[in-house]
Amino acid sequence: MGHLRHRMGAAGATLATVLGTATFAHGAPTTQGGTLDANAGSVTTVRAVAAGMNHTLVLRSDGTVWGVGDNTQAQLTGDPTLPDAWRNPYWRKLAGQRSGVPATRVWAADRGSFVYAGGRLRAAGNNYWNQLGVTGGDKTSLTPVTGLPTGAPLSLSGRYDLTLVVGSDGRVYGAGDTPEVPDGQGFHRLAALPSGSAREVSVNEHGSYVRTSTGRIYGLGMRRCLQSTSTEYAWVTRWRALKALPGGRKPAQLAATDCGLVVRTTDGRVYGTGSNDTGQLTGSATWYDGWKRLSLPSSDAAARRIAYVDGDATLVATRTRLYGTGANHRGQLGRPVSGPARSLVQARWWPKRLGVAEISGGRDFAVALTTTSRAYGTGWNYNRQLARTTAGYRDSYAVLGSRTE
Repeated sequence: MGHLRHRMGAAGATLATVLGTATFAHGAPTTQGGTLDANAGSVTTVRAVAAGMNHTLVLRSDGTVWGVGDNTQAQLTGDPTLPDAWRNPYWRKLAGQRSGVPATRVWAADRGSFVYAGGRLRAAGNNYWNQLGVTGGDKTSLTPVTGLPTGAPLSLSGRYDLTLVVGSDGRVYGAGDTPEVPDGQGFHRLAALPSGSAREVSVNEHGSYVRTSTGRIYGLGMRRCLQSTSTEYAWVTRWRALKALPGGRKPAQLAATDCGLVVRTTDGRVYGTGSNDTGQLTGSATWYDGWKRLSLPSSDAAARRIAYVDGDATLVATRTRLYGTGANHRGQLGRPVSGPARSLVQARWWPKRLGVAEISGGRDFAVALTTTSRAYGTGWNYNRQLARTTAGYRDSYAVLGSRTE
């Protein structure tokens, strides 16, 4: 973990929009060990995946959302007090979905789940800080949020005490108990950005970042995590502009780190700023106040997706390969367990010639979709978030487990 961690939960809420399809098998309910190969048996097409702190969500082609892994905060819905709630290896259909109303987007927060269906955003899971944008305490069923404009959110990201959303109007809305968000339940509109409308948000432990229509990046949070040369850790509550990317490049995707940010540019380069204590931004320095380029092999130079694995690792997907840098103590880079990597190294056993549609990082684990309909995972499986009954970790990408409750 990074040296700035203090926390109750990981911050890797990761957006998973419908970027491709993945094949996902499901079998009869069982309470016995063992898993099915997702390439065998009855299969159902999955259109998106999202990794929370210790749980994984999938959006199936029929518009239903299923989850696996930790349910101690009802992030998979249902009773979180059951003896094995912390380790669910079998896929569960989230409660609160309306029959005949298919979901089109799904996001996972630390200990929460968000589903957009039928013109409404609904949430379930831990709500101690009102971060779900709903009234009352924890939600054991998907519950409509309040305070957002009509229409599908453009982006959503959250940590244990905060959720930010880019509304359909291009404004940023927040829910939670932090200096950035007004008091009260439900979502609240944050102050207008200095320029442009919002296109994407990415949130982690000590910072929240927004990509705008004008190609700028703004942040809120700990001053040290917003490219300040000061070691001051005071909280910035007004949008602060980050430095322009090298060569006038424009951001295409954001991935907030523990204290900093990784950016994919429109021309396929990757840059990072902030903490580098485990090599998550590559190189030997422990901190970068400006932008540090994460260089891919010259034979595979264009990045198409990025993700951050809570536990200090960065993942980069090119057209047909997955790379990672940083911590690998639980196989989260898709390679044999080792000390930190300080350059981008290729993951093992990623299927040859298969395109990468999406990657999503949780705490010490990652899930990915291929463009040819496969869902894979690597890393920590203590809470059975890779849908496999055996605890421990995987040190290479493998098809996710496939049984349902």
